[in-house]
Amino acid sequence: MAGLTWLHLSDWHQKGPDFDRFNRQVVCDALIQDIHGRTERIDSALAQVNFVVFSGDAAFTGKAEEFTAARQYLFDKVLGAVGLEPDHLFLVPGNHDLSRDTVCEMLPLPLQEPLDSDTLVQTWLTDAKRRARALEPFEAYREFVAGYTGQPTPDYASILRLEVDGKRVALVGLNSAWMCGRNKDVKGEVYDYGYTLVGEPQIYDALAQIADADLRIAVLHHPFEWLAPFDRYRIKARLARKCNLILSGHEHCPDVEVKHSTLGDCVTIPAGASYKRRIAEHPRYTNAYNFVHLDFDAGQGVVYLRRWNDTHCEWLKDSDLYPGGEYGFSV
Repeated sequence: MAGLTWLHLSDWHQKGPDFDRFNRQVVCDALIQDIHGRTERIDSALAQVNFVVFSGDAAFTGKAEEFTAARQYLFDKVLGAVGLEPDHLFLVPGNHDLSRDTVCEMLPLPLQEPLDSDTLVQTWLTDAKRRARALEPFEAYREFVAGYTGQPTPDYASILRLEVDGKRVALVGLNSAWMCGRNKDVKGEVYDYGYTLVGEPQIYDALAQIADADLRIAVLHHPFEWLAPFDRYRIKARLARKCNLILSGHEHCPDVEVKHSTLGDCVTIPAGASYKRRIAEHPRYTNAYNFVHLDFDAGQGVVYLRRWNDTHCEWLKDSDLYPGGEYGFSV
């Protein structure tokens, strides 16, 4: 079937090779079987997967050994199941992919507190040396992704271009976690909601670079609601106007949203957690992932929602989230 297909995963949370190893293996082995059997189990339209998106939190504390384990136990297996090389895996960083030790021990004091204005964000992102300092907590993430996938600047406004079925497709990957871990509640626990940042400088040039694409997809870890209010409107408005689809993770809740508004027409597709725990604390946050297929000729898309079922020890269509586990939309 003509069109474009991708696999969207997120939130693997790999602490190390032995972290909850058996339960992870049970869930992941079934995940790989589900991906392998996608044409029989889900839809024949998914036979050719064009790329894989992972929207953040591959690791748990941003250590190099965690990324190495994530590659061994997840990424290599997923790519094998869809028959793609690592250069067709597109990642963005999440709040668990940065080193909080680096934040506390290595960064200057102004970067250890939340930034509260566009002026401060511009100060740190428009100057190359300051931006490099702000991104230091992602050193292990950056080295892993660049070495594994060849993805340029994987921790800041990364771009992947493809041509599929005669259409120019462009993905822009954004770092919404670069100021995470700064705000803390009265108990001293990290509280990122309303304090995360993308920063207009991160998207300004990147969106201009992909403006000629027929299909433009933005990928970031955090939903817009998690951004600081002063940053949220600018980022949401620009991405909604300039991109056709927005993919995200973090909340472990894969509610698809189609919006027609003064900001623009845009489809937001989150992924659930590929692994939070084997049995969710609440059914709403059960492990989940999705495939997306776009039929260019028909101007239609389908999100195939998949959900872990521990009773059957397999991944099934997520009929709890949407009847039949397939959500259609126009493109």
